[in-house]
Amino acid sequence: MKKALPWLLVAAAVIVGRMATRKKSTPPPTPTPGTVPNTTSGVRGIRNNNPGNIRKGSKKIWNGELWPSTDASFSQFISMAYGVRALLIDLVNKHKQGLNTVQKIIFKYAPPTENYSQVYANFVATRMGIGVNDTFKMTQANLIKFAKAVASFENGSAAALINAQSWEEGLTRALARTDVAQYVQNQ
Repeated sequence: MKKALPWLLVAAAVIVGRMATRKKSTPPPTPTPGTVPNTTSGVRGIRNNNPGNIRKGSKKIWNGELWPSTDASFSQFISMAYGVRALLIDLVNKHKQGLNTVQKIIFKYAPPTENYSQVYANFVATRMGIGVNDTFKMTQANLIKFAKAVASFENGSAAALINAQSWEEGLTRALARTDVAQYVQNQ
């Protein structure tokens, strides 16, 4: 016990030191006219109205994306519906590229170099009710199941904060793009 005590003290000191210097969570975006940032959750994807935790690019690429934003790594959206729209379009685009299994899409979406991609893919496949390496058609039903599974994996139980209206509006906005609507309907 005498040998373990100094290590426990050092570990406790390191933990307390890290907690004291840890940055506070990213504040919600500053509202602009017509926007309502989500401040009801401490979960980043919910707070950013970005249920898929889509990485931020070097410029604004998504409709409804806040630019500039306060999150250094992930896109922020003016509403959850715009974040849902971006997630749906991103998933459709990956499927259009020939990534037609859950594993192929997830390994591109969340690469193994920085994620537990196999665990992620298994989670999504289970939620969709298919095998991780089963090819599937990108129908509206599969698209929504896939996106909701991604939101659940990315945000945990906080994904329940995404209401049905945001999912419906996000799907409507995604399908307003002709390329997305034609691809999904022709599957």
